[in-house]
Amino acid sequence: NEPSPLGSVESYNPVKRRWEYVAPMPTARCSSALLQTASILFVIGGVAQGPSNAKHPGKSASRHMMSFSS
Repeated sequence: NEPSPLGSVESYNPVKRRWEYVAPMPTARCSSALLQTASILFVIGGVAQGPSNAKHPGKSASRHMMSFSS
């Protein structure tokens, strides 16, 4: 939960043992939740302006999917 919208995305490269920037999210978000599966990271909800006391993402919800390999 960032106090202001964040659009950058980083991916951990276990071979290089470092974080690397990848393509940004289509819409910067704050106050979002994350869910990770074996190959997909979901960014769920949040708002495009900050700071926010939002308790429900409403119509501003966004989902961005990213594939990664292990």
